[in-house]
Amino acid sequence: MRKLATFLFLTLLFCVQNFKAQVALKPEKIFDLYFNTFVRYDENSLVELNNYLTTVFGEDRTHRIDVKKAYADELESYTQIFLSGFSKETAAACKNEATEYFTALLGNIKKTSYVVKSIEMMRNEFSQSQDISEVTFDVVFKVPSQSFNFNMKSGGKMKADEIKKSLKDLTKKILTANSEKTATMKFNLYQFYKNEKTYYWNGGPQELSWKVNESYFKSYNSNNQ
Repeated sequence: MRKLATFLFLTLLFCVQNFKAQVALKPEKIFDLYFNTFVRYDENSLVELNNYLTTVFGEDRTHRIDVKKAYADELESYTQIFLSGFSKETAAACKNEATEYFTALLGNIKKTSYVVKSIEMMRNEFSQSQDISEVTFDVVFKVPSQSFNFNMKSGGKMKADEIKKSLKDLTKKILTANSEKTATMKFNLYQFYKNEKTYYWNGGPQELSWKVNESYFKSYNSNNQ
């Protein structure tokens, strides 16, 4: 009897776990997981998102990324692009200040907040058998309220000490940014039906990061015009 009771308990436990794994989440929650993973580089959100995708689609549609490395690579990329406008000697002298500058910029992007305005279901124009949930949302950026003077066109004529001072001043303004800019964006969640439930996914969520970054830099630069 004890073995039978143990077997029944384990069977019930497995069924409960399997039921929980198959619980359909609302599109707002799935969007939140994508946003936190690919804009804020949040590891916990990546784990939760991949667990959801695995139970619904299998491991083939999970996102196999190292969010810490992805963030570090992005920081290095922006820094190197910026420094490429100067001589090797000047770039080497300003590397630390440039890294701190872009760390502050990307840090502000990671802190970006959003508000979902609407979620509209529509037919996928490329596949008439699939529906899409189009998420329209506002992002709110914090940018410096004061303008700043740093013209990259004249950067080649600037001395290393001048560039370092400008970068330090800009970094301080970014860290104390108090002006808000809002931008409206859209993001698609593709619907998948299974066991009379609706699930959501997006195969190219890096689009979120590109859109938010582009919009942030436009907002950031607009305050310097």
